[in-house]
Amino acid sequence: MNAPINPPSLASQNPLLSFGRGIAQYDAVRPEQIAPAIEHLLGVCETAVTQAVDAKTPATWLDLVEPLEDATELLGRSWGV
Repeated sequence: MNAPINPPSLASQNPLLSFGRGIAQYDAVRPEQIAPAIEHLLGVCETAVTQAVDAKTPATWLDLVEPLEDATELLGRSWGV
C-alpha cells in the first residue's frame, strides 16, 4: 500500500491539500500556501510516475492507473483554485 498523498499534518495546514474530492475551502486559501502545495503535489506526481515506470509495478489498473490518476487529479484541482 502506498503512503497517503497528503499526510494529515500537512493537509490540515494547507487547504489546497485538504479538499480531496470535495469542494475547496476558497476562503481559507492564502497566497503563501500556493507554491508549497503545488511543489508538494508535483513531487507526489513525480513519485507516482517513478513507481509506474518501475519494472516491478504490475501492469494493472489498481497498481498503475489509479495512483497516476489520483496524483494528477489532486494537482489539477489544486492548480485550478
